[in-house]
Amino acid sequence: MRDLISIVIPVYNRSNYLVKCLNSIVESNDHSNFEVILVDDGSTDNSGEICDRYATEYSNVHVIHKTNTGVSSTRNIGLSIAVGNWIWFIDCDDIPFSGAIDVLYNQVRGSRDDVVIFTYQSFRKEDTFTKKIKAHKQEISKTDAIGTLLDMNYASFPWNKLFRRRLLLDNEIRFPEEMSMCEDMEFCLRAYDKAEKFALISEPLYGYRQDNSGASSSTDKKHYKDAAVANYDLCCYIEQNYQKYFGDSFKNAVIAAIAYLHRYDHRDNRYAELSEFISIHEQQCKRLNRRYRIEVITFLHNKRLFYIIGLAGKILRYIRK
Repeated sequence: MRDLISIVIPVYNRSNYLVKCLNSIVESNDHSNFEVILVDDGSTDNSGEICDRYATEYSNVHVIHKTNTGVSSTRNIGLSIAVGNWIWFIDCDDIPFSGAIDVLYNQVRGSRDDVVIFTYQSFRKEDTFTKKIKAHKQEISKTDAIGTLLDMNYASFPWNKLFRRRLLLDNEIRFPEEMSMCEDMEFCLRAYDKAEKFALISEPLYGYRQDNSGASSSTDKKHYKDAAVANYDLCCYIEQNYQKYFGDSFKNAVIAAIAYLHRYDHRDNRYAELSEFISIHEQQCKRLNRRYRIEVITFLHNKRLFYIIGLAGKILRYIRK
């Protein structure tokens, strides 16, 4: 096991951004501190050729080409061949700050941390992208680390965290390949549950591109189920172990569950579980805003009206498009 950072990058049809992402890595960091594993998930543009070009030019850049199976399995393949002490999952359309790998490497080298969390900066155009390159790591408790999953300055993204490789391998922690939405949340929950030592860097080291083309902007029916299950799992975990964060996690879980319940019925394998969750927590739901109080009341006591509300919302969304 080498004392370096293994950067796993799933690649799928993002050739217009991939070069900028890779240049931000290879042009501003000491190559002895990291390896890059590019996993081409069956791209149909020239992303695969770009990957091959960088692998030819840089000895610490490696490429795997595979048929398209989705981001979770693609990340898992990259993890399976990584050799570094640390794993950093980066998205190929984002931009790590210039020199960020060196900064992180110097912060974590020789440490006993299991997870290192840092902030990020959202951007739409590179010319408005403010690069800050400083960092000071501080140890935090597991309780505080769990809290960052609900804080949008950190959240449950995998790309603003370093994970100790042995933590993931020894506990068989992988991205759930059956999910197409919120798989990040499930992955981070499993990793945080098994981790013992956490550290936090409060300065941004990563640029997150917002262009509304990812899975989070999709209206695919299954995405609502995945989001409901992930938020439900996190809420149940927090309710059992970290009550101080229950309020925020509960709100997110109810909102996601309501969206799911509008689209699925009792024939789905998670319907009974999620509807029972709403029923058991009816009193807590009364603290939510008026919209969700109404949604909960109608679901529990007048399902016909509940589904009419859902249909009206679907029509309204269609009109807005």
